[in-house]
Amino acid sequence: ARLIQLDPALTARIVSVVNSAAFGGFSKIKSIHQATARLGRTKVRSLVYSCLLKSIFKINSNTLKKHMEELWQHSAYVAALSFVLGRETPGIDPEQALLAGLIHDIGAVAVIGGINNFPVLAEREEVLEYTIASSRLEMGQLTLKQWGLEEELQNVVVNAENWHRTGTAIPENADVVILARLHALIGSRQQTNLPRVDTIPAFSKLAHGELTPHHSLAILEEAEAEVREVRALISAG
Repeated sequence: ARLIQLDPALTARIVSVVNSAAFGGFSKIKSIHQATARLGRTKVRSLVYSCLLKSIFKINSNTLKKHMEELWQHSAYVAALSFVLGRETPGIDPEQALLAGLIHDIGAVAVIGGINNFPVLAEREEVLEYTIASSRLEMGQLTLKQWGLEEELQNVVVNAENWHRTGTAIPENADVVILARLHALIGSRQQTNLPRVDTIPAFSKLAHGELTPHHSLAILEEAEAEVREVRALISAG
């Protein structure tokens, strides 16, 4: 709490997030000390990361700005869906699931940032896309290692696009993010290449196998306002 209070704007954002309807269930929290006491260090830490991450998605290149903005919008949507699905899954910390959703493609952010220093790579769209696709996984792992988050989030970065990952019998953040990504891509140009939701192992693991395709969609449809609110909260600033 003392560290967070060194940044008054961050303090205000965290208190605002904790008091929002999506994160509700507590009486009014007025300070970061109360937030830490109520939620615990781990949850508050995840929220701090989530509130700070948008700043690294900014770039001054007009050529790359569109790619970075699209990446942020997708990451924020996956994060909001992960938060909502995480609340429905026993054993999953929704705040950690939110952070996992935000960082699932952090390697692409690092690659785009690097390309900013080598503009020639951005001159042709196919070269740009190939550079991002071929380097994002390695750069994601290096970024997590640099941040000291390798142990807890590497599983998410490595497996976020692995629809058929089995993993362990116990639901993990990687499972939540995989299912959130699948939902996020519905209606996109990639939809034709997506597997059916009830064919991916992550789906059957969430909520102890009680989540059906209809129930899963119903949960997210009912929580649409909360998804929008969570996206807005982490996109502020």
